[in-house]
Amino acid sequence: MAKSAVLTPPSRIFLPISGASLLLGMVYGAFTGDWLGISLYLLLVGIAGFAGTVVAGFRVNEVAPWVAPDADPPAYHAVTPVPLPAGGAWSFTAALAVTLVLLGLVIGPLPAYFGLGLGFVTVGGWLARVSADTTGRQINLLPIGIPVLGLFCIASLMFFMSRILLAVPEQASTLIALTVAVSILALATLLALRPTISARTMVSVLGVAGILMIVGGLVAATAGERKIEHHGEVAEAAAATLVAKNIAFDHKELSLPANTEVDVDFKNADKGIPHNVAIYAGADSTAPVVFKGDILAGPAETKYHFTSPPPGDYHFQCDVHPNMSGTVKVA
Repeated sequence: MAKSAVLTPPSRIFLPISGASLLLGMVYGAFTGDWLGISLYLLLVGIAGFAGTVVAGFRVNEVAPWVAPDADPPAYHAVTPVPLPAGGAWSFTAALAVTLVLLGLVIGPLPAYFGLGLGFVTVGGWLARVSADTTGRQINLLPIGIPVLGLFCIASLMFFMSRILLAVPEQASTLIALTVAVSILALATLLALRPTISARTMVSVLGVAGILMIVGGLVAATAGERKIEHHGEVAEAAAATLVAKNIAFDHKELSLPANTEVDVDFKNADKGIPHNVAIYAGADSTAPVVFKGDILAGPAETKYHFTSPPPGDYHFQCDVHPNMSGTVKVA
């Protein structure tokens, strides 16, 4: 659509603002009835309309200057185009460095160290890029950039990968670790088989890998660690020793921990005489049975294994010879 020959570019800005303000003011007044708001809209209508009317009278290059018929044609000079300075991707890395430093103030100093290191690299790379854009002299930072980015990727992998593996479920952590390991192996194989890959491509790959690892680590750190079960050695069952000899127990009292896997090493030293160990939840054998061991004819040994009852005093005896008895103190 052709632009109006009457309106100047500035007036094409102010006059639509005035019209839009008038429309909004009418809608606002119809729905709210707030005269103060309506007055503000009308004030904006007046200011924008006045500004649009004033600037419409100032024409720019509307009349060409007079040139004599016999004047020489204007001279033309070749102008070398100069590209505008550009920062490339350094603005993104600068933002990432600031984010890491701020995150270090929240979750710990290590992300801040990464941010400071990335900030120094960003400043150096950005200055080199701006200098090359303004002077035309390219500064090759690849001999320094590739080792630095390699160390950056390794450090990111060591720290942020651990954050990721601790945040996801156990099965997923195994899958992620295998995927990352296979990806690193595939990338190393590709670089070995394709030595003609440019240094800039390598820098880009390393930079993207490090940034992805950082982003994943930050998300994982925000999610927090999953509950980790500590698997240690299985605790041995509590044990007690009891010997039956001359139709009597060598102990009248046994001590056991409560609600625990326990062993009672029982030795029957009476030749040809059967004994056992039974525990009752009361003062005698009429109470409920807690544990009843198998009857064993002597001489013999066995190990009774069971779960101890709650704290309290319990009665134990030989069921064959009830006079062989005692008390189990469960603490």
